[in-house]
Amino acid sequence: MRTNKTSAKIVVEQLIRAPLPLVFSSFVEPKVLKKFWLSKASGPLQTGKTVTWDFNVRGATDAVKVLVLETNQRIRIKWSNQSTTEWTFTALKRNQTLVRIEQAGFTGNRAAIIGEVADTAQGFAYVLSDLKVLLERGISSGVVKDKAILIERAMQLEKRKK
Repeated sequence: MRTNKTSAKIVVEQLIRAPLPLVFSSFVEPKVLKKFWLSKASGPLQTGKTVTWDFNVRGATDAVKVLVLETNQRIRIKWSNQSTTEWTFTALKRNQTLVRIEQAGFTGNRAAIIGEVADTAQGFAYVLSDLKVLLERGISSGVVKDKAILIERAMQLEKRKK
């Protein structure tokens, strides 16, 4: 199997009707991350630090290195597979924040990259949607946790086929 690095990237955006500092801190602080995205985080994000994120899919964990953390502006991390994710935060009005997520550095053969790009875009769309509901309505919609259930189910079905 040939492995290529590609310039492919995904971009996902969401308008969240909440103050910029609240939206920004939601991606930094473990107690908030656990409300909409993760099952556990080893600590808050800090520039130069590596934190472990446990996802809602059993056994899914990753150590992410914080490359950039500019308060209320930008977060950039490197995943263990060397891909990068960057969040940018823009206040549109007093209680409106635009969150933009870009992921780049996909590797593998063409089919693998296409699949990963699609899965990543879908995943971040769920994450942003769940955060939007959490910050605007005060309760998680559960879409990230529900997707984790479907991923686990698909993994079990795939195991049975082998």
